[in-house]
Amino acid sequence: MSRPRNERQALEELAEIPGQIALYQRDLAALPIHDKTRREMRECQIREREKRLAEVEAWLATGKAAASCEAIFTTSSLSIAVHWLAVLLHAT
Repeated sequence: MSRPRNERQALEELAEIPGQIALYQRDLAALPIHDKTRREMRECQIREREKRLAEVEAWLATGKAAASCEAIFTTSSLSIAVHWLAVLLHAT
């Protein structure tokens, strides 16, 4: 998957991916143990989403997004702003 086009897209992905991972984990838990093909598919999807989350977080942390926090205050989601601040604090 390509890198985010801009900071806003990265923040949107950052907000969406944890929910996608949780959904896949719930689906995986509901699948019968003997259904190996579907279980492997869900496990692969979880790994792909976790990898994407790490890529987006790394992209934001490198400063390729904006070095300032101005974009945080223009987004409508408080959870995105809180997560972005956590990413900035973790990067230092």
